[in-house]
Amino acid sequence: MNPSSPAPSELTLASTLDGRDVTNDVDNSPVKAEPGETSVPVQGSGEPVTTTVVTEAVDSSPPNKKTRLETKDGDQGVEVPNAPKTPGFLKLPLELLSDILIRAGSPEYLLAVARTCKSLCHTLLSRDAEFIWREARQSPSIVYQHEITTCKLPDPPAEFFSEAAYAAFVFSSGKCDVCSQETSVPYSSFAIRVRLCKKKDCNMPGYEPSPHLVPRSNTPASTVTELTTHRSPMGAHLREILPTSEVSNLKNPGLAPPNPVGYDLCRSSSLAATELEWELNRNKPSYHVLCVQLAKWRNARIAHYHKNKAANEKLGRNIASKYGWDYKEALTATSFGVYHSRQNRLMEAMHELDIQILKDQVEDELLSHVERVERRKTERTLMTNRKDVETLYRQLRSKGGSKFMPSLSTFRQLPVIAMLQSAESSASASVAQTLSSNEVMQKLLDTQLKKWTEKAMQDLGYTLGFPKNWKNASKNILHPVERVTARFLCKKCQRVDVKYRDDESLDFAGACLHECGIGNTKKGRVHRGRRNVWESSKFVKDDKATKVLQKCVEGLNFPEDKDAGNYILSTGIAVVCTSCNPAMVIDTRNIIGHSHRHDNMQVKFETLQTVENYLGPHPYEYGVCKTLLGPSNATPTTKAEIDRKNYGCRHCLREEQEKQAALAAAAAPTDAAPDAHAADGHGAPMDVDGNAKIDLGSVVSRLQEVGIAGPKEQPPPLFSFNGMRSHLKAKHAIVYIRDEDIFCYEPFNLAT
Repeated sequence: MNPSSPAPSELTLASTLDGRDVTNDVDNSPVKAEPGETSVPVQGSGEPVTTTVVTEAVDSSPPNKKTRLETKDGDQGVEVPNAPKTPGFLKLPLELLSDILIRAGSPEYLLAVARTCKSLCHTLLSRDAEFIWREARQSPSIVYQHEITTCKLPDPPAEFFSEAAYAAFVFSSGKCDVCSQETSVPYSSFAIRVRLCKKKDCNMPGYEPSPHLVPRSNTPASTVTELTTHRSPMGAHLREILPTSEVSNLKNPGLAPPNPVGYDLCRSSSLAATELEWELNRNKPSYHVLCVQLAKWRNARIAHYHKNKAANEKLGRNIASKYGWDYKEALTATSFGVYHSRQNRLMEAMHELDIQILKDQVEDELLSHVERVERRKTERTLMTNRKDVETLYRQLRSKGGSKFMPSLSTFRQLPVIAMLQSAESSASASVAQTLSSNEVMQKLLDTQLKKWTEKAMQDLGYTLGFPKNWKNASKNILHPVERVTARFLCKKCQRVDVKYRDDESLDFAGACLHECGIGNTKKGRVHRGRRNVWESSKFVKDDKATKVLQKCVEGLNFPEDKDAGNYILSTGIAVVCTSCNPAMVIDTRNIIGHSHRHDNMQVKFETLQTVENYLGPHPYEYGVCKTLLGPSNATPTTKAEIDRKNYGCRHCLREEQEKQAALAAAAAPTDAAPDAHAADGHGAPMDVDGNAKIDLGSVVSRLQEVGIAGPKEQPPPLFSFNGMRSHLKAKHAIVYIRDEDIFCYEPFNLAT
């Protein structure tokens, strides 16, 4: 509240609600108040100053009756539901309300209550409530014994303030005049209403105190008063309106000389002509005496606050030591701290009798605090250990120490790992360091991993149709789950990891690492469950992939039970799928995924000439779809390759080849038909080992050497990669695009 408030005895509603001076904010008009004019005589001036005063506030309590709305035509109105009931605190009679507010302990708390709503503001600003403000000024935090002097807040002069306005002037918070940040610090100068926060940068360098008050100069009423860094206007202005103690209060003895040029001293503020004239006419002895008294009271109050706080601190430590409490814990986590801060805030002394009343409650709160701290410590230990276990798991997988590793969730369930990652295990070293330094723990881990792998082999071998306790003395014979024909599907989630996305099924290593996904697959919200338990019963045999792999191994004369059978998945051998119509050339590395398109896929190993005829002028490109559909498709180079119209449909190409072959066969003589059929080469070429295998890489090189591969003058219909996917789905009912479905008209620019 502003001491220069135009009204001598009334506090405007707007100024009380927001703590600002109405005369400094010309746009802040009172809300829901009846304006009136009053003339305030000014000492030393023949003419009174006319100001607008808010004399009545409107009660904002909601109505208790239903409001009935009627239309212009007199139709039936609409009933509005009952408004919320008025809080009981607003219905208290003034006698009870005054008893509560007087016990609050300070006028600043009355200000906070008055600013909560218009109803309380109207009640506390009425003349009947003046006694509440007077009694609040007699609280221990306002009237106190400092050294040998009793300090009390001076009574407000009736010509300047009402009780409520005086409380707002002394205790209201506001913005710092240097940094504009909100602060609860009162005015640094009550005379000119300058407020400075506690920041060092905002401390104002002052001026030497004047021995007496200099009479004000004849300043024109139309000029603008500015608080600047220049000595002459600021110094003159200070000495015109400030008492000696107020000037010295703005002095910072640590900065010399006073008034350095270029220092941002204070805000720049402009006052209207009427306000300026009012300020300059407030140079009265009574106002100066009030400012001096307020400054002395404030300084003594600050000193008394720190003295009382130090005494409470000493007594609090002694009481905590007497009862065996940890002082910091009691201060921060119990009602003892609430009581301690309240006594400091109200500048009242602590009493041991009050602590004795709170003793049982404080001890219960301390026990709860200790339990909470231990629980949080346990949780942090558990989180740290789990993170260390995950790091160890990644290290074991990257080193390849064990050929088959379980999933991370299953790895955590191993007895030795479960013990190391438990909350009770609070070793100073990490889990990995503990295992590396403790040979016994390392051997235990290796043994448990080996036992888990053997158990998984037995269970999944039984799923493939072999005896559960299958054993063989020869080390050259692979276990059934390690063979190339061992493929599995998860019957619970029907999903595979990224590594097996092209195959759409899992080998034994993939089955061991598999974790079922939880969530909506269509919306891409699949995540691994934390309580996911690995069970061999969740897996079934992938019959389609197993059958076609057995046919390939038999066709190439590879032993199924030896490691040589895995050769077909590491080298691209040309195989023809006769289940497709027309027949398609496939790389054996893609045959597992392709097998899921047919119920019983039939394959055949053809001659080199037949493979070249099927491929035509466009060689087989392995890994194109995997590259363009993989995680690297977000790079600019990959995006450019996806958008390039470079992809043709091999199904359409094969249909055109079949159509041309049928026309050629119809036009050829009858006796030449067997030769043409023989030219198709349905007999597989045999190498020196007796195996019929054609490396697709050699086919590509051969097509390029003879000049068959490469762009032609009349290219076939070409699409972008996404356009090719749409074409396959719409015309050929193929949802998942694969390498055998497309060809690249120009060389593929990315590494596969």
